This record gives sequence, C-alpha cells and structure tokens, in this order.
Amino acid sequence: MKNLILILVFSIALKPLITAQIDDNLLAIELLFDQQKYDEIIQYKSRKIKSFSSKVLYYKGLAYFNKVDDKNAYRFFDLAVKKGPADEGMYFYRGFSLFYLKKYNEALVDFKYVIELNPTEPNTYGLVGETFLLQNKPDSAIVYFTKAIHLPNCDIRAYLALADIYQQQEKYEDALAAYQSALINLEPHEEQYKLCAYNIGLIQQLLDRFEDAQKTFESYINIYSDDYQAISKLIQVYYQRLELDKSIDLKEILYKAYSNRMLPSQMKQMFCFDQFKWQDKQVLAFENFDENSEGLYICKHKFYILGNKGNIEFIIRSEKDTLAALNQGDSAYMLKMIKNDTLSIYHNYSYNTEFEYLKLKNATLDILNNKVKPIIVLGGYNKINSAKRAFNNKLSLLEKDGSSFKNAVIVNNISEEYEWLGQYYPGYKLIQQSLMYDKKQPFDVLDIKTIDGESIIVYFDISLFFGKEY
Repeated sequence: MKNLILILVFSIALKPLITAQIDDNLLAIELLFDQQKYDEIIQYKSRKIKSFSSKVLYYKGLAYFNKVDDKNAYRFFDLAVKKGPADEGMYFYRGFSLFYLKKYNEALVDFKYVIELNPTEPNTYGLVGETFLLQNKPDSAIVYFTKAIHLPNCDIRAYLALADIYQQQEKYEDALAAYQSALINLEPHEEQYKLCAYNIGLIQQLLDRFEDAQKTFESYINIYSDDYQAISKLIQVYYQRLELDKSIDLKEILYKAYSNRMLPSQMKQMFCFDQFKWQDKQVLAFENFDENSEGLYICKHKFYILGNKGNIEFIIRSEKDTLAALNQGDSAYMLKMIKNDTLSIYHNYSYNTEFEYLKLKNATLDILNNKVKPIIVLGGYNKINSAKRAFNNKLSLLEKDGSSFKNAVIVNNISEEYEWLGQYYPGYKLIQQSLMYDKKQPFDVLDIKTIDGESIIVYFDISLFFGKEY
C-alpha cells in the first residue's frame, strides 16, 4: 500500500522544491535520492543534523519513509517542519508517517492543513477518508472520499472505498453510482475493473434490475471466462428472469470445472443457481454437483432460508427417499425440511428423473407458507444424523472418536487435526477453535458445522507436541 500511495502523491512533495534555495548538502542528497540510494542518504553526515536545512531534513525523512522506517521518517519530517520554512510536502509526509504509526488524530491535523494549502489535490482528501475509515467513522470518510472524486485526477482507490462503504451500509444506489464512475476510468486488464464490474452486476441483481444484471454479467464473463462465481451469478439472473434454458451451457461449464477441480473453495461441492424472497427472508437455492457426495443422504437441491443477519435458519432439500426404495424397488426425490432439530418429510412434490425446477420451487413455497402438512415428523434429527454419520464414516470403529476429553483424538501436530476432520467430517466448516485443559492436559477443542448444518464439538489431545517448541 505504501509504495502505491507514494507514487500517487509524490508530486505533492516535490512541487515546492522547484523554487527552493539550493545548498551543497541539498544538491548532494537530491542526487542520492534520484539514484534511490536511501541508505546513503540516511548515513549522510548523520552527526551534523542540526546544521541541515529543512529541505535536507525532509529528504532524510523520505529516505526513512522508503525504507519503511516510519518512526524515524516521522522524526525527520517533524524536524523539517519545526525548522522551517515548511512546505506542503513536509506536512503531508509527516501526516503520512503518523498515519502508518496509527496516530490517526495527529495525522488528520497535518492532512487537513495540507488541504488548506492545496485544496485541489484529490489524494489528500482520499487519505483523510482512509484515516476516518481506520477510525471506524464511515460517514466522515464518505465526506472526504466524495470531495476527492469530484476533483480532477483522483485516484481510483477513493471511488472503490466510497462504493464499498455504501455497499456495506446497503445504500446500493450510491454504491452503484460510485462503481460505475470508477469503471469509466479503468481498462478490462486491470484488476480494479474486474472488481467494479462484478459488484455492479451484484448490486443490479440485489436491486432486482435483472435485465441490467444480465447484460453486466454476460459482458463480464466474455472478458473473465474462468470466473466461476460470476457464472453462478449469471445463472441466478437467468432463473430470476425465468429464462432457465439460457443457463444450460453455463451449468455445463461449472460441471466441467468441478470434474477438473478448478472451482473456488466455496463452490467445490455445490453452486447457487437461484435466489428469491420469502416474506422478509432470503432463500438461496443450491445444486449439488455430486448428489451422493455428502455420504449421509442423496441430495440434489437445497434451499437455505436465511435470517436477517445472513445466518442459515433452516433447510429444505430434495432428498432420495431410501425407505420408498425398499417397497417400490426404486427411490424418488421428495422434499424434507430440517428445522429446530426436527426432520419433516413431505409428499407434495416427488420425482425420479423428470425434474422441473419451477414445480420444485412452488412446492418449497407451499411448505414455507404452511399450505401442506408433512407426512412424517421426526425429532432428535441431529442425534439420528450423528449416528448415521458415525456408521457411514466408521467413527464407531475408532478407539478415539473425538467426542469428549476421554475420547479425544491423539495428534502429533495441528495439520493432523484438519486431516482427521477432512476424513471423518468431509465438507465441514470450522466455527471456533479453543485451547482447553482437562486434568492439566492440553486439548484443542474444535466447534465445527457439518455439511448438512449440524453443530459438532471435536476434541484433540495435543499433549504430544503442545509447548514442546518452547
């Protein structure tokens, strides 16, 4: 970050030097600076600091700044300002050093003074905005980022920071405008162009402007054909526009990438192909690449019902009814809801191979709206699921299954913990890891969520290696 910003604002520092009175020390140190010999600048007559002019002290500060020694950089910039005459660059870089030293209030004083000296320099406003962001004052940051983007030659960082704040505040219209303004000043080969274009499509989708989102993501994928997350987003837009056939080729791309293990981690097992509102909640529809990948059940489609904070409240999924297979010789997919440790099974939509998504979606909505009643309700689902997982994954055959301090899995290092979890709880998500002691013996206790949403606590005995490195 430092090198990038240094390039952007270097003109601020050097403008006043053009008319500066030149002395022999300044001539020597300027030559060294042009040659980027920062160590030699630092060593240059290091015992004669009091005799140096403010400009020489300033260059000393720049040398330390480029060596990422912010403490000494600040020291020399401060000496330069106090010795005077002080110019814009000295105040700017003193503030900049304070910024990196995390003395944000002091940095703001210098940055704001630089703005008084030069109110048309956009990057100083941008740095004030950055400083307010680091102080967790987004509204104040908005004021200065907005001023920055209305000045000529504003760095793209200000646009992106402003857009990101608005996006986090769910002020999507303002975020969209900031991203669109930034995109005009970027080229497709730039990473920032990719960031802007993706977020423009995402916000258009959030605002239900599906036609605009479709155009944005189609154009985006033409440029970035291997962005599988964007392909998933375009599939969602096609479903939201009820143009399901347009998604066929895109799904084939994802399945091929799945086979070749090219998908990002969040898409390794399934992808989101639709999302819609139910009451005040968001519903995400996912499709499993391998319907049997989870081992415990055969499932092709899942509907995650999210709470107001984006947490998963419960799940409805199309699952093969293996009990029906015993009676009929074939198994059919039917809808099952997992909510509050209870499994509810419904018969309002079942199928073998003839799958129709809109019928599945409507059947799911009927369940959500209590228009149908379950044919079977089973409590204690997590316990049943745990027993089934233990059987499938052969946990019951283990002498140590990680279920308690007594049955903790003995490991030689941290890596073995994750290898064990990957083997016996494939697709798990780590929630929290804690160090605990039982009878003065150390244990790693991992709180995980299984792929089907069950919370599990796994105990690892780490006494073989914990503390040994000390």
